[in-house]
Amino acid sequence: YQSNKRDPSVKGLKPHSGHVMGTRESFLPFHWIIYPNGSVYCGLQPTLMRIGGDLAPYQVAWSLGNWETDCESLSMAFVLDGRQRMPTMEQIKTANVLIEKARALVPDVTVAPHYQFDPHTNCPGWEFEKWREKLH
Repeated sequence: YQSNKRDPSVKGLKPHSGHVMGTRESFLPFHWIIYPNGSVYCGLQPTLMRIGGDLAPYQVAWSLGNWETDCESLSMAFVLDGRQRMPTMEQIKTANVLIEKARALVPDVTVAPHYQFDPHTNCPGWEFEKWREKLH
């Protein structure tokens, strides 16, 4: 909100999400939450809209801690059970379906871990590099 770049409709405003659940504003961090059985919960609409010549998420997820990067990202989270260190094959399959849908609109979509954008987290875990190649 303090940036002089990107969307002029938020510059200088008090931080807000534009996501209202019931009667309260919510700051949701993910577009998709993928459960171990492969089912998915859509927290935010992953719809893309055109702003000038760029595509941007219709609803911005508060996941990366950087407004400009969040404005260019669709985010997903994997729910892990107990000591599970990596997503199940069902979760990977669901993630690939979602990635392919995004790639149909934006061919050069990049799949990147949260820790690439925020050095203060290891999300989705240091094991990510072991299963990254399973994501398309």
